[in-house]
Amino acid sequence: MSQKKKMENGITLISLVVTVVVLIILSVSITTNLKNNLDVQKLVYLRGDIENLTQKVSDFYNEYGEIPANIEYTNVGRLKDILNTAEQASKFYVIDLQAMQGLSLHYGKDYEYIKDADPIRTTVDINKFEDVYIINEVTHNIFYVKGVSLKEGKEGKKTYYTNHDKAENIAGTNVANPPEMLEGMERIMLKTPTNTSKGQAISQKEEGYDDSKWYSYEDKKWANAQTQDGSMWVWIPRFAYKIEGQANYSEEGTANSSGRIKVKFLIGTTDNYYDEDGTLQTAKRQQTKDEVIDATKDYVVHPAFTNETSIGYANGGWDKELTGIWVSKFEAGYANKEELSKETAPIFKGLTYSMSNVSQKEATNIAKNVVSADNTYGLSEATTDSHLMKNSEWGAVVYLSQSQYGLNGKEISTNYVAQKGVKGDEEKYAITGVTSNSANEENVILTTLESVNNTQMNSPNSFGVYAWNQQNGQSASSTGTIHGIYDLSGGLGEIVSARVSDEESTKYVKSYKMEKLETEDEAQNQQANYSANVGIYGDSIFETSKNGTKRTSWFQDASEFFGKTTQYLLRGGSIAQKSTTNGMFAFNSSDGDAAPSAGFRVVLVAK
Repeated sequence: MSQKKKMENGITLISLVVTVVVLIILSVSITTNLKNNLDVQKLVYLRGDIENLTQKVSDFYNEYGEIPANIEYTNVGRLKDILNTAEQASKFYVIDLQAMQGLSLHYGKDYEYIKDADPIRTTVDINKFEDVYIINEVTHNIFYVKGVSLKEGKEGKKTYYTNHDKAENIAGTNVANPPEMLEGMERIMLKTPTNTSKGQAISQKEEGYDDSKWYSYEDKKWANAQTQDGSMWVWIPRFAYKIEGQANYSEEGTANSSGRIKVKFLIGTTDNYYDEDGTLQTAKRQQTKDEVIDATKDYVVHPAFTNETSIGYANGGWDKELTGIWVSKFEAGYANKEELSKETAPIFKGLTYSMSNVSQKEATNIAKNVVSADNTYGLSEATTDSHLMKNSEWGAVVYLSQSQYGLNGKEISTNYVAQKGVKGDEEKYAITGVTSNSANEENVILTTLESVNNTQMNSPNSFGVYAWNQQNGQSASSTGTIHGIYDLSGGLGEIVSARVSDEESTKYVKSYKMEKLETEDEAQNQQANYSANVGIYGDSIFETSKNGTKRTSWFQDASEFFGKTTQYLLRGGSIAQKSTTNGMFAFNSSDGDAAPSAGFRVVLVAK
């Protein structure tokens, strides 16, 4: 495009308190609470766009000395009631969204139709488009021309506007970022199981799908999607968290001891959220390599969603700011017993055989190849990154699960179920998406996949096993509803992308500091390595356990940190351990070799 429009009056964005105004037509002020969550989301989406654009425009101006805009827009008559004198006498320009990297907007789609227009000799009627963002050349106020409509009670649609610096106090604005749908994905509406019927997954292409029922984090219904192979994925939106109550427990603590985690969903890719009074707040995050963050005092941006390139991926961050991530709903599995091979692409569905006997290296490569050419998922490598779940991402799932949007302090049920001798041997094969009606098993419950599949309504099979789509099976979900993530406790111990090493961390793997003790005592090495890394946050280790050995994690889950010869981690526990040591907060060290009790899951991120 041609050169961006320069400011002629010398006013810089730094010297201005940027007032971002959003157009809406009527003068009626909304003072009552908005009862429809989907309508509230419209407001939050718009605020998220505004936050994004404000920061990106400011960054662009600071670097180039001009605003990213050069196509004049004159259809501003609808703005007349909210324009100040300077704006009425000056020009507006369409914001050049292509000029700024990392933008993720919910509105402004008409820009695609006008982005290539010549600003002088255009044959495109720019002013007929209204789903666009424009900026005033004098005040730098940003306007959304089309505006946003809300439904309120029985009075029909009302339009409104909100000022960025003086936002209206509207109840319920702590709404999650909407899912970023990836190529090859489609939305899944999940019908809740009852005592007389099983739950059901309905894709957006099927009869009975209702987009208004797709998700509602307020109701513990996390957004689900599926790829072309039938694998299921759950959206974890960007959030900040705060740990309240006693956070750490000794081995002698009670079995249901845990702290409390409060979550605030963040706006777009910012660190901002609205508190209970509707006031804009900013969550904390680590800005320098030496900074210490304390999530018991402040709301902290979870590092799984943040750009941590400047601090060496200190807490397992990414190389850009993320609005959220997609996590496989179940452990990696095989569609049937004939496919028990590492060369087979895994499927992420309930009631499959968990993919075991893979090493750390193999799990890493399999996860990466989920978006390889001709993959079975329909995903595009050009637009999607797939990788082995990182320890920080496990922490993000666990913290959201333990918050008011999930189990809210309740312990998750364990998957302590397996089928024996699938290949005719004595090995036990874990089954994805199941749990049992027995709370304190000391022995793995052996059943068959066929038996679990044939369960009726909300009745367990003859071994007392429930499936993920049964009413009682929901206790093994991160939300206590069918909409959550399964196999977080038990099943297979999940390989995460983490290591204790002198190597540098990357966006794909977090390296924890290693204390090189002379002793060969593994417990001493585990505790020394644990103590050397206590400043790390967000990975559901140091904030939710007391020591690097035994059972000092929340709910008395296992807490066995990296040792001297065990330089990798497994999360969640497995059928190879006592069920009472398994749980979302459990961590066990591993040598990274293939093992019958080790599996994995995959995370997808929009590029």
